[in-house]
Amino acid sequence: MPLETCEMVLSGGDDSPLEVSSGTALIINMVHFMSSLELQDREGSQRDEQLMTRLLGKIGFEVDLLLDKTSDNIMKALQEVAENRKNAEAFVCVILSHGWHGHFMCCDGTKVHYKDIYSLFNNKAWEHKLKLFIIQACRGDSTDSGAKLEEGENCEQTQESGNRDDASSSLDEACILNDDLFAPPETLTFFSTPEGYVSYRPKLSSCQFIEFVREELTRAWEQRVELVQSLTRVSRRIARDFQSNSKKEQYNGKKQMPCLVSHLTRDVYLVQRQSYTQ
Repeated sequence: MPLETCEMVLSGGDDSPLEVSSGTALIINMVHFMSSLELQDREGSQRDEQLMTRLLGKIGFEVDLLLDKTSDNIMKALQEVAENRKNAEAFVCVILSHGWHGHFMCCDGTKVHYKDIYSLFNNKAWEHKLKLFIIQACRGDSTDSGAKLEEGENCEQTQESGNRDDASSSLDEACILNDDLFAPPETLTFFSTPEGYVSYRPKLSSCQFIEFVREELTRAWEQRVELVQSLTRVSRRIARDFQSNSKKEQYNGKKQMPCLVSHLTRDVYLVQRQSYTQ
């Protein structure tokens, strides 16, 4: 192929913003786990679920909840969403659970791998539609001690006590490739923590990550702020203002940095429906 033709192909495409005013949302919340798994229950996660349910409903999404389900239940529900693509403008999936490298845990100890979720939406029908994943779960057991700010830098610390959202204290399977590599076009995944690291949450109340996501997405919807820019603000707020407060010394006084993985080709805006009234 001549060079000029290659350049023409690469520079083509739709540069218009992707505007989203409705869609389908699925909130996957794991609160209680089988006692034989020796995984702590995630009391307080109901508050995160409520915050995101109200927000997504307000924006215009039809929200379904999967509470304490098995991997079979979850994959079946996700497949149904993927197959009903004609009626959906966009898809948002919120995952609240214990996690590890490349997957999150279900109530019975089964696992759901992120790459398997991505594969359901890797088709022509979903190619140009927004797929947003917001994931509050550990991705390993490493911790981040952070770095001291220079004197005079603005930092309002928020201390968060309680549990880690991890599923194990030892690596039980190799992680060679990040599952993010399998995400299809127009997918945006917002992890509460980077690959290999702990994610913190309090025992009884909503976690800071979800609270900030809710605040910034509300702002994005009300003030027409681009989606990636809004979630980047969440990362900045967590990185600067959050510090863990744990009774266990190895998890006390630690920092957390969310990880935003974008496979978007266009700017994305959450827009208000014409029929919406405050």
